[in-house]
Amino acid sequence: MITAILGAAALVLGVVVWLVGERHASDSSDQLDRVLASARLNEQQADTASKQQVVNGWTARDLLALLNEQQADQTRLTGLVGVVIGLAGAAVVVGLLLVPGRRARRGPAPLAPPFGPPASHASGPPPTTGQAPPPPLGPAPPNSSA
Repeated sequence: MITAILGAAALVLGVVVWLVGERHASDSSDQLDRVLASARLNEQQADTASKQQVVNGWTARDLLALLNEQQADQTRLTGLVGVVIGLAGAAVVVGLLLVPGRRARRGPAPLAPPFGPPASHASGPPPTTGQAPPPPLGPAPPNSSA
């Protein structure tokens, strides 16, 4: 349940970031129209080559300022998307840790046996070491000499 809530919150945050990015994109197209309209008006009034050079310089300056502003908006939007992805990842991790039955394992993972089956399942006689086998555990057998 908590995972669904956190996922929904991340989705809403993602939509907000997308809408903010769209708003900035439409603002820059309005600014581009304004810069180009100003350039056309100034070109019509420039009657000599030197005036046309000045108008071209102004237009280049305005277009570069617009490009710089768009790049700053794109950088900001990329940062916000990174934050949304980070929050969504954190929401998944927190949700997985809080869901019953999905707890993280504590301690190291159990190790597999080194080679072959365990000694209790081995076939054949146990290996000899040159020593007498240990006495059996349990009650001592009755003594028949008494």
